[in-house]
Amino acid sequence: MAKGSRELKICKGNTINSAAGGIRAQRLHKGVLRDLERLSQKEENIRRLEEQISLTKQLKEDRDKMLLEKGSQHS
Repeated sequence: MAKGSRELKICKGNTINSAAGGIRAQRLHKGVLRDLERLSQKEENIRRLEEQISLTKQLKEDRDKMLLEKGSQHS
């Protein structure tokens, strides 16, 4: 009877370990998905920043051009 009890404990232990492994795998999967989402958001932020830099540069160039044109009209 004791032998049967040990076998039952081993089976229960394996089931518990399998369940814990499944939970760890789910957490890992969720973590990977969060990391991928953060990476995607970071890439989008970089794209927007680059666009903002480009627009700012264009705005400054246009402003300087307008100032030069106004300055040459007054001379």
